[in-house]
Amino acid sequence: MKRLSKDRVAVKVKARNKEAPRSSTKARTTPAAPASKPARVKTPRSARQAKTRAPATVAPESPKGPALYDRNAIIDAPEHHRLAQAFGTLTWTTWDADVRPLALRVDDFVAAFPPDEPHRFVGGSRVRDEHGTFQSGDAPSRAARFLATDGRTGSLHELLARYGLRLKDAPPLSARAFTPDPFRETARRRNHKLRVLHGGVDIESGNMDEKKAAYLDSQEKQQAAQEVRAAIRRVREDAKGGNATKTGDGEP
Repeated sequence: MKRLSKDRVAVKVKARNKEAPRSSTKARTTPAAPASKPARVKTPRSARQAKTRAPATVAPESPKGPALYDRNAIIDAPEHHRLAQAFGTLTWTTWDADVRPLALRVDDFVAAFPPDEPHRFVGGSRVRDEHGTFQSGDAPSRAARFLATDGRTGSLHELLARYGLRLKDAPPLSARAFTPDPFRETARRRNHKLRVLHGGVDIESGNMDEKKAAYLDSQEKQQAAQEVRAAIRRVREDAKGGNATKTGDGEP
């Protein structure tokens, strides 16, 4: 009887637990949606750069000196057209035969060599010092080279000739005649300079004819002595061979 009552009580307790709501479980709540952020207004890139970057500083311009030549005094120089064509500044293209207008060539020259500072885009010059060595020149030395009237490389007249141009008061072009020395003398002088430059000890003498004659004489004497020694050697070998036939096993 006791056992049946306990079982019934257990069944009733289970039924009650099923009917009663669970107090331990928490009510499921959906999380609230986050508040919407305000839309971001895009600023132009130039405005952002203006805020972040510091204002650019403009370098002060160097003071301009006096003009070293007058561009209005530049005229065409047909005598320099072949040189300008070799430099590629006379015609429009390499194989073009049409000459470019004078105004364009003058503009190119002025842009490359400004009148107030023509050596601005030119490399430094070399100046010989008191010891005979070359040192880097300064602005006055480059200006002096530019204003030279002897036609040296880098002077105004030489640079204008590269564009087929010249000044109105420029000195006339004087072609210097060149007469080369005989090939033998040129080769001797070149070999002497090369041997001095590279530290050679076999410097050629002043009179190469005598030097070569003495060398050939010594070669001939040396060859004659070798021929004489060879002849004496053959005679001795022949003499030894003859004695062997006389004293050796010959005919009875």
